[in-house]
Amino acid sequence: MKTILLSVVAFATVIIAAPQHGPDHNAVIVKYNSDNLGFDGYNYGYETSNKISHQETGQLVNPGTEHESMSVRGQYSYLGVDGVLYTRTTEQLRKGWENMKSRRKKKLANEKVNRIATGGGSYTPPVDVENAVVDDVLDLVDIEIKDSIESSRVCAG
Repeated sequence: MKTILLSVVAFATVIIAAPQHGPDHNAVIVKYNSDNLGFDGYNYGYETSNKISHQETGQLVNPGTEHESMSVRGQYSYLGVDGVLYTRTTEQLRKGWENMKSRRKKKLANEKVNRIATGGGSYTPPVDVENAVVDDVLDLVDIEIKDSIESSRVCAG
C-alpha cells in the first residue's frame, strides 16, 4: 500500500509541477496501456506527445497467505525545461523518501537534545518548511510494514 501511495504521490507531483498553461497545454496521449489481470496484478502505462510517460506493473506475491502483498514497480519520465529527459523509478522514489524520513528523524532527535539542554528554559525550534511538509505526509503514510520479505514489497499487516 505504501508503494502505491508513493507512486500516486510521484505521479501527482509531476502533474502539479507541470505548467498549466505553458507550451505543454496542447499535449495529447499518444500511447496508453491498461491491463487489469484481476487479482494477479496489472500493467499500466501512458506516453504523451510532450514526452511525459509513466509505466507501472503490479504483481500479487504469496497469494492466499498471511504474507500476501502487491509488488509494484514502475517509472515516470518528463522532459525538463532544460531539454533533458528526467526519469524516476519507484526504487529511486522509495530510497529518496526513506532518506527524507531518516534526515527528519535525526533533526527531531537533535531538537529534543537541544530542548533538554535548556534545562526547562524556553526553546524555539528552527523553522523549516520542507520538514513541515514531511511531517504532514509522515502523519498520513508512515505505517509499519509487518512481515516484509524484501524492501520492494509492501505486505498486508
